[in-house]
Amino acid sequence: MSKAEEIPEDIIAVIEAPNPSLEMKWNSLYGIDAYKRVVLSYMRDCLDKTKIESWCKRYYPNSNGLLTRMTNELGFSGKVALFGDSGTGKTQFAEGLADALAKTVGKVYLIKIGLLRSKYVGSSSLKVTKAFRYAKEKAKDAPVLLFIEEFDSVAPNRDNSQMHEEVKAAVNTLLEEIDSITPTDRVLVIAATNLLSQSVDYAAERRFDMAVNFKRPTFAQRIDLLTCLLKDFNISSNDIILLTKGTNGYTPADIKKAVKHALNRCLSYNRKLTVRDLIGSLKYVKPTRSYGANGHE
Repeated sequence: MSKAEEIPEDIIAVIEAPNPSLEMKWNSLYGIDAYKRVVLSYMRDCLDKTKIESWCKRYYPNSNGLLTRMTNELGFSGKVALFGDSGTGKTQFAEGLADALAKTVGKVYLIKIGLLRSKYVGSSSLKVTKAFRYAKEKAKDAPVLLFIEEFDSVAPNRDNSQMHEEVKAAVNTLLEEIDSITPTDRVLVIAATNLLSQSVDYAAERRFDMAVNFKRPTFAQRIDLLTCLLKDFNISSNDIILLTKGTNGYTPADIKKAVKHALNRCLSYNRKLTVRDLIGSLKYVKPTRSYGANGHE
């Protein structure tokens, strides 16, 4: 492996898509088809300069420099932020998006970045630079979806008077690196955080063209999720409605955990799954604590 190809220590994973594991994650996101369609279309358009160029020529043939403004100033920079409570599907969405994108544009690298912090002066900024440099290098082979999880930890609000100067410098470097990449580099950025406006630096937040709010599922979305999860267990539609009423405020991860709890009980007693088992599991699996009043009915 050449020096340019060495994986920086704070890159958690480099996954090539299409990938069956990532495909499964994308396909098991229920009730948010609109989010999936909009973000996938946006990312695909950012990579496909010819589509934007042909649109500009068709509708605005006499405009000089419109394509450049579209990609650099007017919102096609390939950067999306995901925010919402834990367990609402942000990570699953970002990872699955890499596979969905690869299905339309060919091979894609999903690169997941970690905390990028160090106790040594100057090291945090260097880690940020190395991670982005690596992404650009990989993009020479195929488009890269650069996924930054726990973005509030990587780009915390610099208004905090207690923040160490080293952290502030690392945030500055991160913003510079985010600004420096465009779809022309074949690098797209997706960041996820439980808290956006409350904890993420305001200058970092505005770097993203699109912010998608992952709320806790509505009644209809929970019916959709439970119907899919329980389709093989002969649970009636009336029982699914009853169960749905009991899961108000639950995240998709909470609901899956409750179903797993009920299944574990049935396996222990060697019997079929019933709605009584499922409703009983809600006594043990409670909704994940919320960071706000986000998404409750």
